[in-house]
Amino acid sequence: MFKAIRALMLLLLGLAAVIAAVTIAARAFGWQAGPLFYMVAGTPYMGVAMAITFVAALALRAKLLALVAVILAVIVGFWWLPVFMPSPDRSTQGLHVMTTNLLYGRASANAVVAAVLDNEVDVLSVQELTAPAEQRLRRAGIDDLLPFNYVRATANKDSAAGTGIWSRYPLSNRERSSGGVFTNLAATVSVPGAPITFFAVHPIPPSPTDGLRSQESWGVTSDFLASRTGPAIAAGDFNATVDNAPLRELESDGWTDSATAARAGFVRTWPVLGYPIGPLVAIDHVLTQDLPTATDIELVDIPRSDHRAVVATLPLEG
Repeated sequence: MFKAIRALMLLLLGLAAVIAAVTIAARAFGWQAGPLFYMVAGTPYMGVAMAITFVAALALRAKLLALVAVILAVIVGFWWLPVFMPSPDRSTQGLHVMTTNLLYGRASANAVVAAVLDNEVDVLSVQELTAPAEQRLRRAGIDDLLPFNYVRATANKDSAAGTGIWSRYPLSNRERSSGGVFTNLAATVSVPGAPITFFAVHPIPPSPTDGLRSQESWGVTSDFLASRTGPAIAAGDFNATVDNAPLRELESDGWTDSATAARAGFVRTWPVLGYPIGPLVAIDHVLTQDLPTATDIELVDIPRSDHRAVVATLPLEG
């Protein structure tokens, strides 16, 4: 009986190691086809699974499996441990940028406005903004807190395509991306000291069966982010984690994820509403380019949204 149980455990542990190896290789080499996109999004969990596998393999005296597991765990640790290191600066003073996804406009407008007030938000990016949701935000007082805006809400109450920017500071050079399914917006924010380009973005999500379905949308988004030079902030639902190829490509282009820069640990923003477990991964981000990086990250639960809102503090005059 013991031999049978040991054999079964080794089989399960070996299968876990194979899944982890495929995921880690896909992350390392940028393979994103099919379900690999979703597997790569779970890279941190693979590190934890391999740490457990290492201990279990040692207990079962499976030295080769233990060696494989510890190598895989070390690789994930190399990628992820830096975000858990103490931050030299956890200041909450500066420019506060918030991004929130309204889930087809259904999320609580009062909660969004309350989050803006409580976190002293200076610039807000809103995704899945419908015309009824825009009206609710205005009735809740968003314009009193952030009087300048660039909004492209959708009339269809079941559409995810609408996007909006609200700002404490004047906006100019308004522009929207051409092509793609969802709306990406850009505007120059007249922040004291120097103007900054602010992008509100929302590429379409990958398909569970074809992780490359969003490549056209990602191409539109990345081209849009590259359309302006100088200091910039991009905030929105990127539908990708920092392990996925699209975010890693933006990183190679000089963009920095605020949660990573602030050493906020394993930040998770999705899914929240209507799921048995969660949130599991971070697909909502505030990115910066040619700016001092974030010193603090706050997550805010917004009722009736399936995303947590993200508030990033940038060490700029705000």
